[in-house]
Amino acid sequence: MQTDKNNRIVLVCGSYPPARCGIGDYSSFLCEAIAKAGADVSVITSSYLSIPQSSAPVKVLPLIKDWNLKYAGNILKQILNQSPDIVQFQYPNLEYKKNLSFNFLPGMLKKASPSIKIVETFHEPLRDLKFLGKMRMLINISRADGFIFVEKENYASLPFYYKILIGSKPLSTIPIGSNVPVCERDPNFKRKLFNDFKITGDLKLIMTFGFITQVKGYELLLDTYNPEKEVWVHLGLKDKKEPYYEHFLSLAKEKGLLDHIYFTGELSAQTIGTYLASSDVCVFPFKEGTTPRHGTFLAAAAQGSYIVASHSVKRGYTEKENIYYVTPNDREALRTAIAFKPTTEKASIPLVPSWDTIAASHIKLYSDLL
Repeated sequence: MQTDKNNRIVLVCGSYPPARCGIGDYSSFLCEAIAKAGADVSVITSSYLSIPQSSAPVKVLPLIKDWNLKYAGNILKQILNQSPDIVQFQYPNLEYKKNLSFNFLPGMLKKASPSIKIVETFHEPLRDLKFLGKMRMLINISRADGFIFVEKENYASLPFYYKILIGSKPLSTIPIGSNVPVCERDPNFKRKLFNDFKITGDLKLIMTFGFITQVKGYELLLDTYNPEKEVWVHLGLKDKKEPYYEHFLSLAKEKGLLDHIYFTGELSAQTIGTYLASSDVCVFPFKEGTTPRHGTFLAAAAQGSYIVASHSVKRGYTEKENIYYVTPNDREALRTAIAFKPTTEKASIPLVPSWDTIAASHIKLYSDLL
């Protein structure tokens, strides 16, 4: 789908590559796909994350030195300087912290230029906000013209007063895509990896991926991991600066497993794709279950690799997806799924939408607003 070349889209996001952030990565893929469809796309982002400025195909403007409310006037000025038709806010983002600027900017934009259409994308369920957070979000929703939820459940679980404010305004459910390219399985990969890490024996290769956070459920994997039968390789850093990493590493050490978990460090997206495609099993034991908004899960699903994933509803092995779904926080089910021998080497159905498809859905929403 092509969009009017005169349309100016400004996306506001606290982070952008190479800064480490899933929503920042999502934003970069989305903006490039929308720009490819013909729109003039700019990104307003933070200036303190070593994000390079660029002009094509997406104009990346790392201009915001602080997201505090007292700098809201400067943020507003930087947005207006781009003469936008659409301003799209990505929420949440760690760089916003608890600053009120994110909540008041939509209203400030409307006052400064009533013709600008405001779109808000919600990557996390708003039902999880605490009371004050829910009250603050009312300000955003009341001033927005259109809404995007990355999964249907995010809208379905909204408090009734949010739905009243949204009313009949344009709203779309647009899933996210994979930030990792689809790669072919390398039959020699496992042997090379074992040589690099000096691992011996015919062991099953377990792969995990992404930031180690409390919601990922890796403590459950610690309880089920058997280094006599398996090797656990984590695609990412052993980042002791992050509070939860330190807790996880201490827990692994207590269980005598720390020396049996191998961290790859930072890798290119292409290399990550090869790792995921070539593993024996990719494990995602999220405490509340995986959903289509979890980019690390989608990155593995895009490869068609054998996956073990917790899910709130689905159970058992699905050959077409090559995924074994287990009950969240169920150790026995996780153990069974890891030991399971899949009946196919690669999934036969595309579980992950392309970025061109995702961009087309955004463009359709923009067209409905303009």
